Amino acid sequence: MDQQGVGTTYTVFQLQSQPSMCCAIPEGGKPPSFIGEPGWQEIGSLNEPDAPPDFDRHIARFAVGFQGFYVFRWQDAPMRQRQSGDLT
Repeated sequence: MDQQGVGTTYTVFQLQSQPSMCCAIPEGGKPPSFIGEPGWQEIGSLNEPDAPPDFDRHIARFAVGFQGFYVFRWQDAPMRQRQSGDLT
C-alpha cells in the first residue's frame, strides 16, 4: 500500500482479441509501447485493495518496480469500460 494506506490505483488496458489479457499501469505512469498497438483498449481504473483475485498485488508491485507495468490474466474482465470508469 502507499504511504496513506489506500493502495495503488492502476489504469487497466485490455487486449480485445484476448479479453482476459490485461495490462495494469499505475495512474500517471507511462504505458509500455505495445499498448499503442492496435487491439489494446483502456477499460478503466482498478484500486489495488479492491482488485479481483486474478490480480496478484505482490507480483504487480514487483513488475511495476522492474518494468513499469503488470501484465496479467483476468478471467472475468469486463469487455468495456463501466460508466464510472472504476472497474471494482
